Amino acid sequence: MDGNKDDALKCLKIGKQALESGDRNRALKFLAKARRLDPTLPIDDLLSAAEGTAAAESNPNSRVETPAATPEVRSSGSSPKSSANDQPSVRRRVSAAEPSSSSSSGSYTEEQITLVREIRRKKNYYEILGLEKSCTVEDVRKAYRKLSLKVHPDKNKAPGAEEAFKSVSKAFQCLSNDENRRKYDLAGEDESLFEQRAAARPGPRAYRHGSYPYEFRFITPKGVHYYVKSSKFNEVYPIGSTERTALEERVESEYISILRQNCRLEVQRHQWGYIREKPHCEMLQKFDSVN
Repeated sequence: MDGNKDDALKCLKIGKQALESGDRNRALKFLAKARRLDPTLPIDDLLSAAEGTAAAESNPNSRVETPAATPEVRSSGSSPKSSANDQPSVRRRVSAAEPSSSSSSGSYTEEQITLVREIRRKKNYYEILGLEKSCTVEDVRKAYRKLSLKVHPDKNKAPGAEEAFKSVSKAFQCLSNDENRRKYDLAGEDESLFEQRAAARPGPRAYRHGSYPYEFRFITPKGVHYYVKSSKFNEVYPIGSTERTALEERVESEYISILRQNCRLEVQRHQWGYIREKPHCEMLQKFDSVN
């Protein structure tokens, strides 16, 4: 019998909590179970309230009377402890809704997104770091530390922050190294726009990118500059040979492909109002007009 009473009290407690939270069907289920386990429990008022509210919910015409019945049940059938338990549930619901609203708005400032757009709009490494060509290595380091903190994806949640951070890192890696910086200054901004696509392909490696240590510079018949590693390149691939022609055609094809890809991106960004100039489109138009 003692075990039944303990179970009855547990069911009674669950039934009260369900009644207070508005789950009338659950309240009826556990209150009825408590009555079966211990018929001596004084739960007639709770059962009546739960049955009356459930009937009111099933009948649309009686829903108006439900708010009046619910406070009476909570004030007479519930202890102060159970009514206190009702408050945290409300607070939990509010706190659960707050993160979604805060994450959807206010996660980044107008200043942060403006900075990201400015960095992504620039291609020249000096301009990205906000430096002059006469700057020192220490100036480069200071500018990098300052910018990297502002655009790091962990601190800046604006769209494009990760790409902006990568641009800042690339600019720092190039300008903080004397040899890389010298070659960048010689090659110019144009050379930093191309990726090393030939690395994954078989055969000789020729780079449109001014990547180091591929320092021997050649020009294709259409005027595209590329770099090779071997000083005996002309001996292995003589001018006019089938291999040399195929290599230079591939370089030109990649050059045109990259220009077109970047031009398409610039057209989109220009339409969205992010940029005004379209340097890759101008380079592509100039290349087409010459060839």
